[in-house]
Order: sequence, then C-alpha cells, then structure tokens
Amino acid sequence: MQREDFAVLTNGFSRSSLEYTLQCIREAEIRKLCLWGGVTHCFAGYGNGEQLKEAKKRVKALGLSVLSFYPEILSYPYNPADSSKAVRGRTKDYYLRCLEAAEEMGASFMTLHPGRALLDEKPERALLQAAEILRRVAEAAEKGPVTPLLLSGAANYAPGLEGTKRLLSQIGCKGLGVELDAGRLLAEGADDAAGKDAAAGGGTTVEESIAEAFFRFKGAIRLIRLYDGPGGCLAFGDGKWPLTQTVKEIEKQGYQGAIAAEFQDRRYVMDPKRALLACVEHISLWCG
Repeated sequence: MQREDFAVLTNGFSRSSLEYTLQCIREAEIRKLCLWGGVTHCFAGYGNGEQLKEAKKRVKALGLSVLSFYPEILSYPYNPADSSKAVRGRTKDYYLRCLEAAEEMGASFMTLHPGRALLDEKPERALLQAAEILRRVAEAAEKGPVTPLLLSGAANYAPGLEGTKRLLSQIGCKGLGVELDAGRLLAEGADDAAGKDAAAGGGTTVEESIAEAFFRFKGAIRLIRLYDGPGGCLAFGDGKWPLTQTVKEIEKQGYQGAIAAEFQDRRYVMDPKRALLACVEHISLWCG
C-alpha cells in the first residue's frame, strides 16, 4: 500500500480544536482525514453554517482533503435503533443534515452507525426499526455525490459480519456501501481464539476474518477502519494485534480504497499527537 492510501479519523483529537488537529495531521504528512462530527470539530446537529465554512476553509488551506464525514451518533439524543419513534425521527433528520455537511466538505463518504438496541428491546424489532431510518437516509443520498457507508459489526441487535449482512439486506439500497471495522474483526478473532484454545487449539485467523468479510460484502467495502488492541481503540503499536499481517491480507484481497487510522482512548486525551505519530511510524514501515 502507499502512504496516500491511509487517512486519520479525527475523533482522537476530540478535546483539541480542529485547527490544532489539522496542523498535526499535516505535519505528520498525511493528507486525508475522516472528519469527526463532534462539537469541537464540525457538528451538524444544529445550525452551524459558519463552523462548516471555516472548517472547509482550513482543510483546503492546509492542502488536506476530507475523505469521509463521521457523525457523532453515540451521544444520547441520536439512535436509529431506539424504541422511541420520536428519537428515530430525530436521528433521521440529524443524519440528513450530516449528509449535507459531508457534501459541503467535499467528502466521498459518510459513515452510518446502525445504533444500539435498548437492553429490553427485541433484536429483530430493533433491526426493522433501524433499517427503516437508514433506508431513508441512503435513499436521500442517492441524489448526491456522497456515498453512505454502514459501519460493520456495530449493531448489538445484529452483531458480527452476519448481522451486518442481514441489516444491509433489510435496508435494501444498492447505493449503500460498507465501512469494514477491521479492529472489531481482530477483537472478535482474539476472543474466539481465547475461547477455543483449551478445547481445539485456536480460533479464527486474521486471514480467515478478512477473507470472510470481503467474501460477504464483495465490492461493497469502500473504507476500512483500523486500530490496535485489545483494551480500546489504540494507536498502532500500542497493542498486541497483528496489524502488519492484517494490512497484508487486506492488500491480498485486492482492496483499492483507504484505511482510516483510529485512536480513541483515555491515555491519549492529553497528547493525541503522540498517538498520531505512532500510527504514522507504522504506516511508513508498511509503505516502505
């Protein structure tokens, strides 16, 4: 892979200004970013035209580009799988505003988090409710240049690759892509291996996990999110996962898109730049 195939997800700088975040990314010689839609960076939850214009101006001035827009969805007010019709409707409206923000920023993609079912909600009902909201957003996106991407494995009501496949089928929009959470695959593989070690001597390998994801979603994978672990979304090298092997397997699958580095953990709150530079160090090794 080439250095330009990597992007940085800015939520690791959630307590830093967008100006500082962009400067750090530029100094690290990364040119693509996945813009987190939090209040400190670019929130679309209320009228913020001026913030959006300023963000676009600063990104362009520094020679950067926004690859994807990441709505802040796990905060309390928004959840496409919520049991309340009012909450789901509010989430739809919010996602549509985020879609407009993504288009204004020149982003190619926008991440759709599938939300979380309440603990006393039936999973099948949550799936149907979330699919309705996500379908309406995906249909609205068909008219514009931004491709919405469903985040894989993130729904507790439809977990894993199989759950994501079911949700995609229920949404039923051909224009909806997939953002593969490779970090989640590594976490699930590690848990699987730990559970099988005593009885069978191992679990799902990195190769098997990545290959299965590409088999299930074929050409729908448009963006990949990667982080180290276990114990959180760690900077590359701060965990124990086989990231080099993972990147090689992604290449082997013929993937032509970008990989977004994510680092969001308490240990980086005061110095997110350190986490960014750790990721860039590994990216440099992978790209020769």
